[in-house]
Amino acid sequence: MKIDGETQEFLLKHTVKNNNSTQQTLVSYLREQTGCSVSQPTIFRTLKREHITYKKFTPYYLEQKPLLKEIKQFIDVVKLLSLQQLAFLDECGFFLSTNPRYGYAPREQRAFT
Repeated sequence: MKIDGETQEFLLKHTVKNNNSTQQTLVSYLREQTGCSVSQPTIFRTLKREHITYKKFTPYYLEQKPLLKEIKQFIDVVKLLSLQQLAFLDECGFFLSTNPRYGYAPREQRAFT
C-alpha cells in the first residue's frame, strides 16, 4: 500500500467531512497536509477499498419551523433600520451549476451536501 494507516485515516476523515472534493483536490490536500505524494488512482483505490463511493447528492431541504426564532430576530433588526440602509432585490437568479452535484459517502448510505 502506498498510503500508511495514519495517512489513510486522515484521508478518510477529510473525505467524509468534505464529501464534495474531487480526487485531484484530495491528492493536493494530502500532499500539503501530510507530505505524502500519491496519485489520483491511488486515492480512487483507497476509497474503493474502504467502501466509500462517489454518488449523486440527495437534495436536503431545510424546514422553516426550526428557524422561526431567527426569522423573528431578523424582523426585529430590520424594523430598526432606516430606508436608506435597505436594499431590495427582485427577480434574481442563481446558477445551479455552482453547487456540487456529486460527492462521497459510505456504500449504501446517501450523500448529502
